[in-house]
Amino acid sequence: MLRDSVEAAQLAYDQAVEARNNTLRSAARQIEDAQRPQAQDSTGRKAQMDRERQALQVSRLEALLQESGIVRAPAAGTVTGISVTVGAPTPEGTAMLLAGEANGGVFTAQISSEQAKYISSGDEAIIKPGGGRDPLEELTVEAVAPSAVDTSLLDVTVQLPEGALAIGTAGELEVRRRSQEYPCRVPLSALHEENGGYYLLVTQEKAGLLGTELTAARQDVTVIEKNDTYAAIESGALDWGQGFLATSSKPISVGDRIRLEEQ
Repeated sequence: MLRDSVEAAQLAYDQAVEARNNTLRSAARQIEDAQRPQAQDSTGRKAQMDRERQALQVSRLEALLQESGIVRAPAAGTVTGISVTVGAPTPEGTAMLLAGEANGGVFTAQISSEQAKYISSGDEAIIKPGGGRDPLEELTVEAVAPSAVDTSLLDVTVQLPEGALAIGTAGELEVRRRSQEYPCRVPLSALHEENGGYYLLVTQEKAGLLGTELTAARQDVTVIEKNDTYAAIESGALDWGQGFLATSSKPISVGDRIRLEEQ
């Protein structure tokens, strides 16, 4: 009977300890729950934001209604790109690009890829508008980039002063770059190419039946640099005062008689 009493007391003790531990764990969880920040109800804030967006949309539609459906840009400028086409889905993002006039306009000219080596950003530029108007000088080439319209061409852009030219004005672009000084240069029209080399047709006096005659002779030259107008050749290829043929009224070959045109 004594052993049964001891075992019953031990069981009662163990049950009491387990109950106490469960109570402590439950109390700890309640404390943690009480310490957690309470979630705020954002339903009212979301509703307020929705009302503000709807009010903004209504104001835009009312402004459009007052303008009879005409969409106007917020500032004066030039439309430089349109991303929408008839019958196509409206793209996401910007549908139209506008270049403002606050900082002046941009003049764009197109050149071939062969001419690109003569022009680079920072070169001096002169724009000669049509209609006999005065040229715009002391300008600078802003950029030289592939054309979006024709990939075989390059766009040369020049920033214009504010109000310098009206939108859509056509003109001629002249780009100047200071190159190395060369002692001898000839017009490109006087230069002939053959088998990868160059030569000039120079004037040469020759005795004929009617006296001294001028004939065309070949003079090989070495080209150092050239552009669309002139070619720089090594010094010594021509004697001082040596004449050469730049233009002629008919084709001329080596040995042909020539007659200089009197000015």
